[in-house]
Formats: sequence, C-alpha cells, structure tokens
Amino acid sequence: MVQKTTSTLMPLVIAAVIIALSVIPIDITPWAFSAHSPVYTRFSYHIFHASTVHALINAWCIISVCVMYSVKKSRLIPALIIAAIAPDFVISEHTVIVGLSAICFALIGIVLTENRRPLTSHIRVLFFIALGLPFSSVCVALHLYAFIGGIIYGLVFLCPCIKET
Repeated sequence: MVQKTTSTLMPLVIAAVIIALSVIPIDITPWAFSAHSPVYTRFSYHIFHASTVHALINAWCIISVCVMYSVKKSRLIPALIIAAIAPDFVISEHTVIVGLSAICFALIGIVLTENRRPLTSHIRVLFFIALGLPFSSVCVALHLYAFIGGIIYGLVFLCPCIKET
C-alpha cells in the first residue's frame, strides 16, 4: 500500500512558485538548460517556464501525481536527480529547455512502477509523451528519458517484488 504523504502542501508550494515565476517578467535564458550550459542550469531549469500556460500544465501535473499517488517527499529527490543528470544527447544542439515536465515524467515512472500499475498505464504515458512530437518546442526525448529513468529507478530501488517482507 502507498504511504500517505506528510503534507499536500509540497506540490501546492511547487505549483505556486512555478506559476508565480511564469508571470514575473524575467529573462529565463541564464537559468535554462541546453547542451553546453553551466552545471547549475541542470537544477534551475525546472522552476522556469516558457509561458504561464506551460507553468499551469506542469503545476496541474505535479499536483495530480502527488495527490493521486500520495507521493512522499522522498520520491521527488530521485525525480529531480533523474531530470538533472539528463545526458546532453537527449536534447538537440540548439534546444533550450525550461519546465518541470522532466521531473513530472520521472515521478510518473517511479510511482507507476512502485505501485505495480499495469502496462496499459505505461503505454498511456507514452501516448502523452508522443503528443509532443508535432510541437518543436517540446523536448520529447527528454520526457521519454525521464519517464524511462523513473521506471528504472522504481524497478531497482522500489519494486515491491524485490523488497523484503
């Protein structure tokens, strides 16, 4: 059984921060992740978004996943790490990445695996990742990498089938 999170405040705070930053006129370029950007951008690109609509979609996603699966705070750390260590080859040379979606997809991969969701759940997520293909501003490869990274993390560290009883 999934343990309850200690607070539903966590995803709400994350959502509030990313939405607030999306409406403030700020140059996000120094914080964006790209193939040859400084290391700090691997941790900063998640909180900035290209638009308020982008921030609202990611806020909805992080709140939904955290509430639906009663995500513990300790699950967000691996999701952040998976998103932060994304290899340069998952983005093109001229792509600049901002947004929380890599963390969201890594978190979805983790919780679907941890909760032994059926394969159809994973296929549904892949469908949503594929929806980004027609849009040049969506980094589908990063979303796919993060989702697969979350699944691998879940299988290695959280899979109930390998835990001691």
